[in-house]
Amino acid sequence: MKLASSITVGYILTPVIAKFMHDYHEIDIELVLTNRSVDLINEGFDAVIRLGEIENSRLIARKLISYKNIPCASPLYLQQHGIPNHPLDLNNHQCLHSHLSESKKMWRFHGSDGDFMVNLHSRLIIDNGQAQLLAAIQGLGITLQPYPMVAHALDTGKLIRVLDQYQASDIDIHIVYPVSQRLTPKFTAFLEYLLTTLPLTKMNPIVSPHPNQVLNESN
Repeated sequence: MKLASSITVGYILTPVIAKFMHDYHEIDIELVLTNRSVDLINEGFDAVIRLGEIENSRLIARKLISYKNIPCASPLYLQQHGIPNHPLDLNNHQCLHSHLSESKKMWRFHGSDGDFMVNLHSRLIIDNGQAQLLAAIQGLGITLQPYPMVAHALDTGKLIRVLDQYQASDIDIHIVYPVSQRLTPKFTAFLEYLLTTLPLTKMNPIVSPHPNQVLNESN
């Protein structure tokens, strides 16, 4: 099977594919990680795994899982620039984001005081989630990423969650394939494996200490 996914999704997906291939020795997989929009049919892909909403009548989109998006920054950044306590405070911060779509230039939050949409400002724009993560760890700004991407950095204190009184919009992962595609036994087995396994690997955000507590302990 030939699959494509964004680079960020690839980091989440690869461990699941590895487990699948241990169980299904007769199935080979070529996984292409790219942030460009691929042409499934003309480029010979069996399926694409994508983030966000899918709107194309020629494609079938099956939702695999939703992840919590976690806003976080390094202790260094928060010491230098302060801790945002409200989504609108982000207007005064460096928010690392991508240029790939207009939706990625705006973050949405929900809290007890309402819904908020924040236009992003950053001196650094990166179209790769892993690179954004490394930039955030180096103190270049606040990143908003799916929990599995930032879990280790949060656990080790390299990043600190902010705005924990607000919920950022979840991110959905879909598997997409053409309406005309014949569902072979191998593809059906892979699809059912993802639909069954990914929800079991879903991780909820850890309960982080308040950034002020962390910064005070580091002084």
